[in-house]
Amino acid sequence: MKVAFVNLTGGGLSGGSRKTMTRLLPQLLQEPDVQIKLFLHPRMDIFSSESGLECYLWPEKDHLRGYPALKNAIRQYQPDIVFIPNSILPDFGNVPTVIMVRNMEVLTRPVGGNKLRQAAKNLLRRYLFKRSCRKATRVIAVSQFVKEYLIEKWHIAQEKIDVVYHGIDAEESKPVKPQKLQCMDTDKFILSSGSFVSYRGYEDAIKSFAAASLADTSLILAGDVKGDDKYIKKIRHMIKALGMESKIILPGFLSQSEMSWCYANCSIFVMTSRIEACPNVVLEALSFGCVNISTLSPPMPEIFASAAQYYNPGDIDQLKELLVICNNLNEATRKKYSGTAKERAACFSWKKNSSNLINILKNVLRLHAK
Repeated sequence: MKVAFVNLTGGGLSGGSRKTMTRLLPQLLQEPDVQIKLFLHPRMDIFSSESGLECYLWPEKDHLRGYPALKNAIRQYQPDIVFIPNSILPDFGNVPTVIMVRNMEVLTRPVGGNKLRQAAKNLLRRYLFKRSCRKATRVIAVSQFVKEYLIEKWHIAQEKIDVVYHGIDAEESKPVKPQKLQCMDTDKFILSSGSFVSYRGYEDAIKSFAAASLADTSLILAGDVKGDDKYIKKIRHMIKALGMESKIILPGFLSQSEMSWCYANCSIFVMTSRIEACPNVVLEALSFGCVNISTLSPPMPEIFASAAQYYNPGDIDQLKELLVICNNLNEATRKKYSGTAKERAACFSWKKNSSNLINILKNVLRLHAK
């Protein structure tokens, strides 16, 4: 089976996208009857060297003309199937195509608190995503929540959609304490992570943490602080107004080794997000056996299952109470919660992700051949 693996981005990759590429590709390469060629933006050539796969880098401005060079390269490769781990699908003729939907911000909150230019870009992407879902031979949703949205909101046929969760595997990198956290005056801390965008809901953690008055405990909000300037300014102002500048730390982007240390050493992991598809930070928190608190916003209960305590988004009193309870757990209860989280993490793996994907691609080819 010849697969054209096409990553249609402008050259940038989110943490989740990068993890999908670095974890999924090695698993796919273990399949003996699968031949893969990468089709990537020129700024993504690192993946061709890391994977050792044959790779085509299309011209940087190719997307402005409708990807003519990319389409020609795919025609020359003559793949049996095209797999796109994004939601945009150019016209590749009669070749069966499988796309993946894993960005719910664009689908449900394209405007949000974004600047006009970003909001307009998101609206265009939302239109392209919707059109692509209708054109694709098969659509992969990364959670049941995503699948239900596509069926109920976009009226995509249920039988056309498969659910394949992201995977989580033990990180090979050794945990390293971030240099940016050397300023903490205590070793006990609560962790929340993810890039700073308005739907992330960090206000919940900040207000509840301030109200809880937890002695000798810090709150770390780890994530890229470059992007949504308005939201970041709001968060910084809130922290200052609450007088919590010495106890709430925004270290910015942390490497995987540094995040591993944070997961392994936090007293609680808090997921405050309002909207996700299949969040990698949740899978990582589970794999490290964190004591978890999460919003009831989907798909968090679908992913955490019984491995988290839940609160209604925006309910500061409810989250405050959970923070106090979980921060004071005895060692036996903490170990019990940690064990439940690791058991849940075992339900997700990149090996399982790859196997499900291969089965979907093969099934698409069988149906296409009829």
